[in-house]
Amino acid sequence: MPDYIKPELASQFVANADFQATGEIKLTLSGYYTDKRKLVVRDELLAQTSPEDAYTNRGRGRSLGAEILARMQSRRFFGWIAYSISRSSRVDFEGDVRRLFDFDQTHNFVAVGSYR
Repeated sequence: MPDYIKPELASQFVANADFQATGEIKLTLSGYYTDKRKLVVRDELLAQTSPEDAYTNRGRGRSLGAEILARMQSRRFFGWIAYSISRSSRVDFEGDVRRLFDFDQTHNFVAVGSYR
């Protein structure tokens, strides 16, 4: 990246709560919001006259999501399952329509287990 590109900035807010469902199962609920500023974007107009200077810090974005995590630990088994839902969107230039980030992943499910 060229020298004139500055670091992107973000502020993130997270809240979570833990619940002991049983002696072996613990649940965690989490929610988050992230505000993103100075995102790097490619300016097509600048690219026509000076391709090496086509990147600017004009973008902004946000992410909003929640997750539920269930963990189980017993004498012989450890595992967890997690489901998260989120939305990450951005505006590259003032006046543009808000769009999803290129790699936005709305739903995510993970399961891990280990038996001894």
